[in-house]
Amino acid sequence: EQSLGNGSKLSFGKAELEIIKSLKDMGFKEGFAATVVSFLFLRRGPVYLARFLARRMANASSATSNAPPPMKPPMSSSMPQSPYRLSHPLNNNPSSNPFEKASLDAKAGVSRESQRKSSLLVRGIWFAFDCTLSVMMGAMVSMAYTDVEKTKRQIVELP
Repeated sequence: EQSLGNGSKLSFGKAELEIIKSLKDMGFKEGFAATVVSFLFLRRGPVYLARFLARRMANASSATSNAPPPMKPPMSSSMPQSPYRLSHPLNNNPSSNPFEKASLDAKAGVSRESQRKSSLLVRGIWFAFDCTLSVMMGAMVSMAYTDVEKTKRQIVELP
């Protein structure tokens, strides 16, 4: 027996309960699994991706450090030299270019996530966003695994 909000009670037979249980279980496991997997991917995926890219940048920089320096074009003495110079990735002097600084930080193994100090509100908003996307993904997978024709037949067969 189940009670409704207005005080009346519903009673189901054994066959009806079996049909309701089978309708409820159809696609639930798959949807729940998709919700958990997508939540873990959204929360941990960016961290693993940043680590992978930092390692890749470090490996690429060590591979290029063994290469000979690039050839410089001959400068004529009649040409005035510009005070602006492009920074070379093999130079050790830090530049004011933010992209150069980011690549130097990645080479040093310092992740941007550890440097970023976000407030509790911002982290809460991202957490709510990840939860919403995960639940939506689980609902979509659950709907995809639900057999609509079988559900219609079972509802019609209810005594």
